[in-house]
Amino acid sequence: MLVDPQLPEREKDRRTQELYRRLELSFEMFQKENFDGALREVERVQMEINEDPYLEMQTWYLSAMIYHKTAKPSRRGRAMRKMLELMETLQKDPRFRQSFEEGAMSQQVIDMALTQGEGKYAE
Repeated sequence: MLVDPQLPEREKDRRTQELYRRLELSFEMFQKENFDGALREVERVQMEINEDPYLEMQTWYLSAMIYHKTAKPSRRGRAMRKMLELMETLQKDPRFRQSFEEGAMSQQVIDMALTQGEGKYAE
């Protein structure tokens, strides 16, 4: 189920949402210590990803966690390398940079409200 660049945006969004839903399912299986099921599903998601480095980075991270729990250090290392490569790709993406900067500005506003709010906004 590769996402064809010619598909309408709505269809691409639907497919991307489905892949994220399946990644969440994989993580739920991981939390329940169903490592084989989680790995199978995350590998299926990886095969269907097309041009979404953020989703792909998350799948490699989950793979690394699964390999860590199943005592497969060489596979864990490979998965971590792939995740780091994708992280570098993301950092070059202008959308990521903009989101990062907007998040940093939002955090500054929250910090100011907490420090200058005289306890009004305390946790």
